[in-house]
Amino acid sequence: MPRKSKAARRTAFVSIRRAMSGLVALPGLPKRLLKVGYDLAAILVCFTAAHYLTTPFAPFLAGYQPLILGAAAALVVAAHVGGHLYGPIAHARDVDILRASFAAAGLGGLLIIASAFIDLTRQPPGAGVIFGAFLVFLTGGGRIGLRAFLTERRARQRERVLIYGAGAAGRQLLAALRERGRHHVTSFVDDNPAVHGLRVGGVRVYDAADVLDVVRRTRADVIMLAMPSISAARRREILHRLEPLEQPVRTVPDLQDILAGKAPLSQVRAITPEDLLGRDPVPPRRELIEPMIRDRSILVTGAGGSIGSELCVQILRQKPRRLVLVEQSEYALYAILRRLRAVNETLADRVAGHLGTVEDETRMEQILREHEVDAVFHTAAYKHVPLVESNMIDAVRNNALGTARMARAAIRAGVETFVLVSTDKAVRPANIMGASKRLAELVCHSFSNNQSGTKFAVVRFGNVLDSSGSVAPLFREQIERGGPVTVTHREATRYFMTLSEAAQLVVQAGRLSEGGETFVLGMGEPVRIIDLACRMIRLAGYTPRFAEDGPARSGEILVTFTGLRPGEKLAEELFVSKQADGTEHPLILSEKQEELEASVLNGLVARLEAACKARDGAMIREVLAHRYVHYRPVVFDSPPEPESERSAL
Repeated sequence: MPRKSKAARRTAFVSIRRAMSGLVALPGLPKRLLKVGYDLAAILVCFTAAHYLTTPFAPFLAGYQPLILGAAAALVVAAHVGGHLYGPIAHARDVDILRASFAAAGLGGLLIIASAFIDLTRQPPGAGVIFGAFLVFLTGGGRIGLRAFLTERRARQRERVLIYGAGAAGRQLLAALRERGRHHVTSFVDDNPAVHGLRVGGVRVYDAADVLDVVRRTRADVIMLAMPSISAARRREILHRLEPLEQPVRTVPDLQDILAGKAPLSQVRAITPEDLLGRDPVPPRRELIEPMIRDRSILVTGAGGSIGSELCVQILRQKPRRLVLVEQSEYALYAILRRLRAVNETLADRVAGHLGTVEDETRMEQILREHEVDAVFHTAAYKHVPLVESNMIDAVRNNALGTARMARAAIRAGVETFVLVSTDKAVRPANIMGASKRLAELVCHSFSNNQSGTKFAVVRFGNVLDSSGSVAPLFREQIERGGPVTVTHREATRYFMTLSEAAQLVVQAGRLSEGGETFVLGMGEPVRIIDLACRMIRLAGYTPRFAEDGPARSGEILVTFTGLRPGEKLAEELFVSKQADGTEHPLILSEKQEELEASVLNGLVARLEAACKARDGAMIREVLAHRYVHYRPVVFDSPPEPESERSAL
């Protein structure tokens, strides 16, 4: 019997919920009429209760009572219309509902009290008080109860959010999420003890040290980091604390983007590799950037690539006299021109875009002379290691010989400064891409030593986060589609730097050049690729699972090891020599250069020209193996790893 009663109650409860859901789904006009009908029924119930509680033996609805009841109903409905109680309940605040209900009940109660004093209804004045109290309970309390039911029902359908940070950004994020209506904020956590236990917008604030317990207790689906002004080191520390959780972590934009109007604070985004690996930026030094760019004509080759396009953005912001773009991809040139117009439309007339290749020496010289170029930033290169390995001849012709031709054109056109953007793969290269860039470095040093009209500088650095072909966007794409995430080798490490920081440092290094230097950018400590992959997986709300441990289950992302590809090294290096000096910028070092015999280097370039023309791959490899370039191809077969190492991850 108890079991049947329990089942019956459950069935009745489900039926009630379905009925209420059906009422909520009604169109606007029927729903408003239903609310008016409910209020009229409540008025009748309250009037009846007031009558029988004060004059139980007197006849009901006798004399003027129907008239008083009708007048009270009109006043109550009018007050509810004025208080917007016939609009959507879900968007109404409790205080507004109560304010309108008290006003309506007061008007109706006063009417009954007044009629009692002039003896129209033979009821005592207390009947008006009882009528008003009951009416507030039924009309105001009923609406608040229904609103709580709807809010709780919708909260189950919405994403449950924990906001990390109860400051101004957290409060604004809470308001934005409530406005959207697709999220339900369960709680705040904050490091500031002064706000622990308080409520912000009705939401409780907890100690950030207890975030793991708070997330589990409030059953949050996602964590949103609302601290746009914290340092990169502090952000990394918080993300490290949140890594053990299964919930994905999102963050509001950086303070600089918010202040610049590039992103609203409410535009939350997924955690990026920059959040995990980025460091506190060193502000660019105006005395290095402005003299290099302001009111000068600047040319960027490879302007549509990752580094080239970011360089163009940074340069345009410094108001050059002319910004000249050279790009061989029509779409890439179109895209960067659109991006530059968005950066500063008033400066768009200072930008000139040219389709062309740096291998066309005559055309490059013509462009340099036409725009009276003062400085060249040469970023044009094929950089994707596996593609360059399988397209060796065209890559060498573009990377090495294209640099030589561009450099000769710059000298003849009277360009003041030529900056080659190089890569850490040029240090003791194990692949064709690195070898071709190393030869490009040597070409620039040779030209610097054998003429004085143009200053040549090489700027070398490692991987750029989110550049085309880098692992970060690949991992993000693989995680979004549910895996697997592919890593070449468990012990592979790389240096990383953000795109904007790299571009700013390249410009500043160009200003520091006196001719012939190789500047190496401070990249920090190398990062294990597997660590980056696993952290990105965890902060996306999944658990990494390695292929050797079996297929991935729900909530897991598979990680597979593909082995190093031809030409790839376990670790990259930044310096060719062992001697490097500091400069006036803390993140720019100057590497001591080895002595070069111009005749030998010129001979290597001539032989490379002939080999590319004949499409002789064997001769190209022979040239690149010269002691100056030091190309030593490495083919690495990764052995099976012991179980103890696998379980350590």
